[in-house]
Amino acid sequence: MLKDREGLCFFLGVAVGAAAGVLFAPRSGRDTVEYVRRKAEEKAGALKENFETAGQSLRETVERGKQTLRHRAENLESAVEAGKRAYQEAVESTP
Repeated sequence: MLKDREGLCFFLGVAVGAAAGVLFAPRSGRDTVEYVRRKAEEKAGALKENFETAGQSLRETVERGKQTLRHRAENLESAVEAGKRAYQEAVESTP
């Protein structure tokens, strides 16, 4: 029963808030709709720009990571080859 009352109070509060918003709105309905549309477009543009910036940053980070891995793989390969040569030289020089 308490849950039913909480739900009723919530929806009553929403209705009262909406009615107060309409009654005390500083603009007409059309002006308000245009204002909301304009703000939504601005936010959507900013959000799109942020996603594009984040995507570019991610691509750059991935590329730097690939380059680092390539460099380390080359270093490891060189170290393995040097180790093989050192081993061969040690085996050949052992009597």
